Amino acid sequence: MLEIEDYSNRYIFHPISTRLAGVLAKTWVHPNVVSFAGVFFGILAGIEYYHYDVGNSALWGFFYMLIWHVLDGADGQLARLTGKATATGRAIDGLADHLVFLAVYLGFVFTIYDKGNPYIFWIALLAGAAHAMQASMLDRERQTYRFWVYSGLAGEEPKKPPRPKNPILKGLHIYFQFIAEMFDSNETVKQQAYEMKLDPGQREKLASYYKKNYVNYVHVWTSLSPNAHTLAIFVFAYIGFPLGFFLFEIIALNFLLMILLIWKHSKDAKLSAYLTSLKE
Repeated sequence: MLEIEDYSNRYIFHPISTRLAGVLAKTWVHPNVVSFAGVFFGILAGIEYYHYDVGNSALWGFFYMLIWHVLDGADGQLARLTGKATATGRAIDGLADHLVFLAVYLGFVFTIYDKGNPYIFWIALLAGAAHAMQASMLDRERQTYRFWVYSGLAGEEPKKPPRPKNPILKGLHIYFQFIAEMFDSNETVKQQAYEMKLDPGQREKLASYYKKNYVNYVHVWTSLSPNAHTLAIFVFAYIGFPLGFFLFEIIALNFLLMILLIWKHSKDAKLSAYLTSLKE
């Protein structure tokens, strides 16, 4: 789905990840090993950001985060190349992403606390909750676009992906799914489409309509992507104001999320009307 891909992923990270996955596919390396390697570089980034005001630490933190982005793309591609894609692997991949940002957050938190701000733990907690919401909603929008444009309505209503067996990973899977579905008006439209039992021609028109009317909308959601967060973290560290990143995430990005959700409900209402017109 290149049309909705973050530009940095499309032109930088994913080409490198693809090459790396191709090399690793010829070795014993398991996709989960790549995921945990990404966590290692996230921890290194957190350490550097703790020392953001010393030498080139902010630049090194940014560099380690860039390596994590490459590994984050490579683990999924490696899983598909080697036939090792599983629900547990997807949960580990998601958990690894959160651990990377947790490491970076803690780097900022402890350095801000050391400089005399005892409230930073609560501020960071709010920022973390905001980040989890933003990431889950972004992933949901990408999945929804894939459903309508590339794989949806081809037959029976698809079953939800299996949950991991590990209790901790299962709990995380349920949590992320709950967050993603909380504000999803598109689910109602999906049910409407299934009940209408569209024929192949109508499904093709629907896919074309969705791609034309949602591609730019979904692309705007990449403003909430991990790539955007990585850049914001570096910028605030580089200018010497790490607290600004947490405030940016809580205030600015949540405001953007609210605007996107309002836009989403408007577009989904038009999609529902278009569905009705297909049967007239």
